[in-house]
Amino acid sequence: MQFSNRLICMGSVVAVCSVIAAWKLLTKSCVTRTTLQRDIKVPTETPPSLLRVLQGAKIVVFYASCGGTATTLANLLVETLGDREVSSVLLVSPESVVDLDSFSSMMGSCNLCLGIIATTGDGSIPQNFQRIFSFLRCASASGASHFSILALGDSKYQYYCKAGEDVAVTLSQRGFCPCISDSGVTRSDAAQDPTHSRAYGLWVESILLTIPLHTDMVVGPLRTSPPIQRRFQVQSLVGDHGVDIGATIPFVLSPTMAEPTPTRPGRFSVKQLIHCLQADSEHQIAQITVGVNDYPKLTYEAGDHIAILSPNPTSVVDELLAFLDEGALTADTCVRIHHNTTSAARATPASSFPRPVVSWRFVLTWYLDISRVPAMQSVQHIIRCCDATTEEKVTMLEK
Repeated sequence: MQFSNRLICMGSVVAVCSVIAAWKLLTKSCVTRTTLQRDIKVPTETPPSLLRVLQGAKIVVFYASCGGTATTLANLLVETLGDREVSSVLLVSPESVVDLDSFSSMMGSCNLCLGIIATTGDGSIPQNFQRIFSFLRCASASGASHFSILALGDSKYQYYCKAGEDVAVTLSQRGFCPCISDSGVTRSDAAQDPTHSRAYGLWVESILLTIPLHTDMVVGPLRTSPPIQRRFQVQSLVGDHGVDIGATIPFVLSPTMAEPTPTRPGRFSVKQLIHCLQADSEHQIAQITVGVNDYPKLTYEAGDHIAILSPNPTSVVDELLAFLDEGALTADTCVRIHHNTTSAARATPASSFPRPVVSWRFVLTWYLDISRVPAMQSVQHIIRCCDATTEEKVTMLEK
């Protein structure tokens, strides 16, 4: 599967007698090539130079293997992250001699911990992982540390995937936050998938979407991949108030769905549009449900993620800033992006924008679709809510 250039969450937005879907981008390209630290042997007294390497890792990958499958998948994961230009990845081998202080420092400074854990015996941790597991019980997370575990098991046995679940519980108890799933555990059943390749593939796809949310890194396209092609045609859509809400979006389809082809492209359309007045305000809240024609299972509601577009050029953003110059609103003005964080939000892996408060320049660079001529020769709409004045406003940009 190919990914577009940025991940967004579609949620409830505030408008002044108007409506718009807000789009958030997944990743951008052109980042530094991955630095991979593999199977680092750490002596009992860690040298300062090596300690700096450990502390600089933003993503830590570890594994507990019985028959070698977890080892293979962990190495493949690191290679995949390298292919997608994700930097600062540290692969920790269970055979490495790691002292507690350096291990705790490494775990406390990383943003994302990824583990591939096999289960042995009666739900036991594999022997070669016992030392690291004991260190995990003492490690403490920073406020921004998240984790995800791929638990390898076989449902024919009673303690299916228990070792991976025990590692996840330990990380949660030490202050790490689960991601991708509520428990932080993705199960892989050898009874259904003997090589664990299917669960692993889906897990890696989720990781690639998660990295921009929980780190300051971005995920690039596969170096061997052709340029991303738009797979959806434009469909002109008009809401209840005559507002054009059509958009061309190169969407990354779920692997469980049939993918549109050039001969049978999908078309986005609004399936439901609900208006209600905001409490103590004249402004309206609009909830939009977007679907893809001919693909009834592809429906996106508040909280779902879709992928769109590359960032707008700096020169274009500068022109927009000049056009929208209204005195108090500058390029550095803080803007709050409205989103839905209720239990009804079905976002995966998160139910809100990764950066809900950003600068006005950031909004124009990453959130605004200027890739097409506005349908019906109308306008593009931007929702903005300036923190300084809590002013909700819609700005219309004419072509």
